[in-house]
Amino acid sequence: FYKAAGCLTCSGLTILNADINSRTDGIGIDAYIVADAFSGRLPTSKRREKFESQFKLALTGELDLDKMVATQRKRIKYKGGSSGTIEPTVSTRQFHEFYNVIEVTAEDDLGVLYTVTKTLTEMGLDIWIARVFTEMGAVVDTFFVAEIEGSKIEDPERLDSVREELVAAIKRDATPSV
Repeated sequence: FYKAAGCLTCSGLTILNADINSRTDGIGIDAYIVADAFSGRLPTSKRREKFESQFKLALTGELDLDKMVATQRKRIKYKGGSSGTIEPTVSTRQFHEFYNVIEVTAEDDLGVLYTVTKTLTEMGLDIWIARVFTEMGAVVDTFFVAEIEGSKIEDPERLDSVREELVAAIKRDATPSV
């Protein structure tokens, strides 16, 4: 998931909405609604082709996504239309039987979904379901996650750590205001 988000960013595309579902047989079904990060219009065939070629390289490990996303952030200076700074917030809910629900609200910024999903992955969490929504300069993303071995996070300190790490990563990777 984070590799797709990173490749979309590197291709000059911004993710407006996404619906991500992982099946127990290892198959993921992802649907993205994207726009050109420069113009806000539908992506050109050139941008779509760039994404496809980069995604193939990312899946094989032949692409340094961190470096490429950082370069793209410097190059585009994208801000998603927010009229002010939206402080990132991360909340967790325990109502689901098998997953923890993590809700992220932040200022729309190029690569923010890459940052969030990569951070979750690096923390040893599997993203089973994600609903990504971007509007009026804000992202409101919901992730259903479990530990890599499949269990729900029960430890309150672990949940606190996830929240803190996500907020820190979003702030660290935020594009400076232009």
